[in-house]
Amino acid sequence: MGVAMGAVLVVATLCFRLGVDRTAGTASLAAVAVLGSLALPVRLAAIVGLGAWAFDTGFVVNAGGQLTFGSPDLERLVLLVLVAAAASMAGRSAHVHVGTAGPVGFSDPQDLAGHGGDLAHPEEQEAQQLGDRVALGPLEVDVRDHPGAVPHVQQQRGQRVGDRG
Repeated sequence: MGVAMGAVLVVATLCFRLGVDRTAGTASLAAVAVLGSLALPVRLAAIVGLGAWAFDTGFVVNAGGQLTFGSPDLERLVLLVLVAAAASMAGRSAHVHVGTAGPVGFSDPQDLAGHGGDLAHPEEQEAQQLGDRVALGPLEVDVRDHPGAVPHVQQQRGQRVGDRG
């Protein structure tokens, strides 16, 4: 959130110093609020939108940091907070995958080994030299589109230990 608010401060200062008109200044601050909110939780993104509104109202629309609460000011407040919150939700939902890629069925356990998704065998891997650094971890990971089948479950009765005396 600190980086986003810092960017809002820089853009507001530039708009104030360069004498950018109200519409362009508000649009610039909205764009910074959107970009700064993509990776933030919604409540922090709303705070970024609130900060963008305060700097917009105080330095782009009015002079000298004077905040006003007229109808146009409140409309900009709602706009900037909602735009930042929407950007946060869009940024977070872009990385969510709900459910399986396909149906899950039953099969024998031997069908799972090496057929679902597997890591490359160590003898197939070669460390890559990256300047003065070496890449660690599996160099190749195979992942298939659909989930593998679940093996048949056979219930086995085990021996119990207890005091039956």
